[in-house]
This record gives sequence, C-alpha cells and structure tokens, in this order.
Amino acid sequence: MVGWGNKTGWLPRGEETTVPTILSGERFYTFGVLAPDREFHAFYEKANGDNFLDFIGKVYQTFGKCAIFLDNARHHKSKTVRDAVKEFCGDVILEYLLPYTPDLNPVETQWREQKRHTAGRQYQGVKDIH
Repeated sequence: MVGWGNKTGWLPRGEETTVPTILSGERFYTFGVLAPDREFHAFYEKANGDNFLDFIGKVYQTFGKCAIFLDNARHHKSKTVRDAVKEFCGDVILEYLLPYTPDLNPVETQWREQKRHTAGRQYQGVKDIH
C-alpha cells in the first residue's frame, strides 16, 4: 500500500511499484516588465546577456520608448547589454536599483505571486504555466 497523502508509503517485502511522475527536468528563466496598464514577459532557456538583450528588443517593440528599472543581476549589466543599449539612442534607458533592495522593485511582488502559484505543481512544459 502506498500512502499518497504524505508522499511516503510501504510495500510488503519483495513487492515493487512504480510512481508516475511528470518531471522532465525542463528549466527556464522568465524576464518580465510591469507597466501601469499591463505586464509583459518572455521565457528563455538561459539567463544571460544575449537573452536579456533579446528581451529588451521585445520590450521596445511592445512599449516603444521606455525606462526599465533593474536589479543588479550579472546578465542585466553585461558588456553585451551595455554596448547594445547605446544603439537604441536613448529610446531605452536602463536604471539600476540599489543592490539588495527588492522591495524597491514592484515587479518583485509579481515574481513572488508567480512562484507561489507554481510551487508544488507539475506541468507538462513551460507553455502550460499561466
């Protein structure tokens, strides 16, 4: 007998069972912005400067001229990002918050809500997460 309620169980000696799971090992990163009237996000396999730069391009296509407030994650401040943002000619401005101050960034509340919504649940893939 397997006790599903507490995720532990027992079987008579010598018997075997299989426990079905949906774990695919798929990992993803979400970049997102929060505007007064809407939010925007995109999923990536890696959190790096190239993917963040791609995201900035998508934000620019969606919102046009904008300022993006960021924490000090390495991929937000990479040389790739700093050099490429110059090409937006001031249409995209990156502003960095003080280190270790997530309470100054309203989007952090959204991230906490998303984590709470997805914690302990299994999904077939990234597209199944809403």
